[in-house]
Amino acid sequence: LYAETKSANAIAIADELIAKDSLSESLDPVFIKGIYYSNTGQYAQALEQFDKCIRTDWKFTDAYIEKGIILYEEKNIDEALQTFKMASTVSTTNPDAYFWQGRCYEAAGKKDEAIENYARAYALDKTFKEAKERLDKLRNQ
Repeated sequence: LYAETKSANAIAIADELIAKDSLSESLDPVFIKGIYYSNTGQYAQALEQFDKCIRTDWKFTDAYIEKGIILYEEKNIDEALQTFKMASTVSTTNPDAYFWQGRCYEAAGKKDEAIENYARAYALDKTFKEAKERLDKLRNQ
């Protein structure tokens, strides 16, 4: 909640938890720091935290998604796409990984690939309204 509301308390609490983690295996406080930094526009620090999560547990899909979103927002479409592809490799059933691949393909002007990924995202989650809207929009162009 602190990270989502951009409260610096998120960093203090996360750092305290990290300090108490003698094995350096707890991903949640590192991820929360990444979310805080991302939400406050401190993208370099956020990427550092998400990369740390990925190095600790390469199957932590949410870290790939959040990292990819930052890269996408920074207009680094190729690297964002590779990050989202890795997320979909790690978790083949994560609709966000395919949705964001669709966004990257759409940004790159690759309509067919975008449609394919939006369709996959929607097939995995029939409540994914934004994927369905983008899919319908591209199919009707």
